[in-house]
Amino acid sequence: MEQSDTWLGKAASSQDTHGRLASHSAGDALYGELYDFALAARPHQPITSERELSRQYGISVATVRRTLERLVKERLVYKRERLGNFVADRPATRGGRQLKTLIYVDCWGDDTRPAVVHLMRGLASGSLDWDLRLQMLHAPAGQAFWANQQMRQALLQTDVVAAAVPYVTPQLEEELRRQNPRLKLISVADFGSGAKDCTIVGPDYFAVGRQGAEWLMEHGARRIHCVDPSLMTTSGATYAADRYGPQHGGVAVIPVPCGSWASADVELACQFLREATPEPEAVIFSDDRFAAECIARLGPLGRQLLDRRRIVSLANVGEKTLPKGVVRLEFEWFEIGRATVATAAAMVRGQLQGHEQVLVRPRLTEDFPEPGGSGFTS
Repeated sequence: MEQSDTWLGKAASSQDTHGRLASHSAGDALYGELYDFALAARPHQPITSERELSRQYGISVATVRRTLERLVKERLVYKRERLGNFVADRPATRGGRQLKTLIYVDCWGDDTRPAVVHLMRGLASGSLDWDLRLQMLHAPAGQAFWANQQMRQALLQTDVVAAAVPYVTPQLEEELRRQNPRLKLISVADFGSGAKDCTIVGPDYFAVGRQGAEWLMEHGARRIHCVDPSLMTTSGATYAADRYGPQHGGVAVIPVPCGSWASADVELACQFLREATPEPEAVIFSDDRFAAECIARLGPLGRQLLDRRRIVSLANVGEKTLPKGVVRLEFEWFEIGRATVATAAAMVRGQLQGHEQVLVRPRLTEDFPEPGGSGFTS
């Protein structure tokens, strides 16, 4: 499994999402970032040097050192002379109780987008509340991680009772069940793998299309084009049109071919929208970066849709890449992280049978931010 070589500190202005810190001093901001990371990171992962943390947070090296010493006393960090500071192995007990382990397989690699940061913090927060020891495994995006023997061996450790992984095939499920019958499986990125006893936890992309289409219909749109390679968002928009369309005089939802979210497919989507007859009245995107690039390339058609507020797009929280005038749908990624841990705990306790869907719906906002920085740095 690939993993990041070091943890890179974030800006001192980063918000502590779950409100654990009462103070907003730079030293406490560093403590909060390191505390969250130490709960979620792989044991023995190096931490950025004291001098670099001092520069990033605008505080003295002595303050950085005191912060790290505090974490050493809490057994979340350990120091090796002349080598630096490292994440400690998490204790197997909490309050005298033996803890069971939840493994979360992170396939984002070096992705430091705010949405991913919020998700990781939600996982760390949930592991404390539901008495599960969190262990992270890192795999590069797109890798067939289930074929990796290191991951499989980790899933079969005696203290591992649940695993949240991007994709669960029936073959993987059968093999793991045979070797570890009590292991609870959660799929966090796939909704059609065919696994029989695997709970799905994650963002509800069907709701992106449904809520987006409902908003557009309420504002007079009749032809809604949906740019979404997975078709989950399109299915949600179609559902809304079928259910609510007749009372609005009928609504057509037209899928826009775009292949994937690769940049090369932006022009394919733009060409389809330019040549559509009759001209599109409204568009739903299920990715903010793709949406921003498409709108820029569409020229007059894009400006026309923006002027009418006829574009709805999923927005990655904190990135603010969408142009002003786009109606935004946002997932609370911190809550998705917490929901993942809560679901694992419920499955271990027998409160969930293992074939449910725990999906977090997006919130729709008409707050139109100007494009700009996210407030987070890597």
